Parts: sequence; structure tokens; C-alpha cells
Amino acid sequence: MDYNTVFSNRDDLKQYGSNALLLFALELRFGIEDIHTVAIDSLTDGSDDKKCDLIYVDPDESLAVIAQGYYSLNSEKKEAPSSKASDLNTAVAWLLNREIKDLPDRIRPAAIQLRNALQSGQIQTIQFWYVHNLSESDNVHNELKTVQNNAYSSLKHLLGNIRFIPDVAVLEVGKGQLDDWYKALTIPILVVDKFEISVPGGYSLQGSDWLSFVTSVSITWLRELFTKYKDDLFSANIRGYW
Repeated sequence: MDYNTVFSNRDDLKQYGSNALLLFALELRFGIEDIHTVAIDSLTDGSDDKKCDLIYVDPDESLAVIAQGYYSLNSEKKEAPSSKASDLNTAVAWLLNREIKDLPDRIRPAAIQLRNALQSGQIQTIQFWYVHNLSESDNVHNELKTVQNNAYSSLKHLLGNIRFIPDVAVLEVGKGQLDDWYKALTIPILVVDKFEISVPGGYSLQGSDWLSFVTSVSITWLRELFTKYKDDLFSANIRGYW
């Protein structure tokens, strides 16, 4: 079973129309139990949303997500329009640069919450998502890199007197990524390959039905594994890895 089969059967999300996939993606990624409460606070899509379909702020997890969505009814279409990814630059400008008094009513409360969390140091990572139901593409990836650069510059300006600048991550959440997130929920350990590596020593810990070994490994080796397996490498980490 893939993500689309599960998503298509989620009758409770259909009330959100074109934003249903946005909420489904958020639910998959963060294991949100009550997505409808999140929808009330986070959905900002509308005629004057300044290209912010969703603004999700979670100080407890030290993260925020700004998302733009696109849903294609054409099954023959191969990739999502990159212009929708570029729209996130508009979101960056309004959310992080404009005076609060200038913001439309639709996004002002979420923007205030976001800025307060940023300025109080509660946000360690701010993520910009482009969520759609098509294949990921290089065109979108390139547009999102520009969004990332603009967001980082805007954050430095907004938080000029604060030492800590949050990490800025951009992500195209297409059908490939959605499938990966769905598999991560249904298959706890996604990387089952065996590895052999020399270690400088360490010590073992043992319980009634488990055994572990604590040591150090080369960061170069870890980088090689991450390059190959991406986030799947950390799928067994119950604390998450954003």
C-alpha cells in the first residue's frame, strides 16, 4: 500500500479541499494525532494569503513549517510547476520582512506567533515545503534553494540582535517523499543492510532482552551512509531527526 491509497481513503480530510494533502503530509511527517486542531491554527490559504497556504509553529519541537501546496488532477502530468515553489519567496518576504501592521488579517496571527517564537529562541529549524502529488524535479529543487537563501538572509535581518539564527531547510514533498514518510510509519527500520567498520574501542550495555555497544565512528563514513540512504538511515530513531 502506498501513501496515495491511504490518502484517498481519508474522508475526514476532504473538507479541506486542495489543502488536504498539505495536512496529510504534516501528519505523516510529525505523527500529529489531532490534525483538525492543527488545521484550525495553521491553514492560511485564501485570497490574500501572500503565498502561505500553511504556517505551522511547534515551539515544543523547536520547529516551524511554512508550506505551499499544489494538487494535480491530471495523472499524466509528470512534475509540479516550479513557479509554485518560487511563490515561497513571497511568503518569506511577507512573514519575515514586512511590518506586522501591513500583514493581511488572514496571515497576521500566524505571523505574530512565528516571529515571537523566532525572537524568543524557541525555533531551531524553520522549514519551507512545497507539497504536491507529482514527481520531484530538479527545477523545483533549484527554486527552493533560492527560497532557502532568501529566508536565511531575512532571518539574519529579523534576528540581528540575537546570536542564534535557526537552520533553514527546504523540501519538495512530492509523491516520492510522501511514500517514504508513509513507509517510515509502517516499517520502523528502513535500512537493513549490514555494515563492517573498525572502531577504536568502546563498551557494551546489556538488558534482559537487548545488547548495545557504545563507540565512536568516522564522520566521513556517516556522511557516506547519509548520502546513500538519506533520512532512512535514522528511521529507527524514535526522537525524530529534524
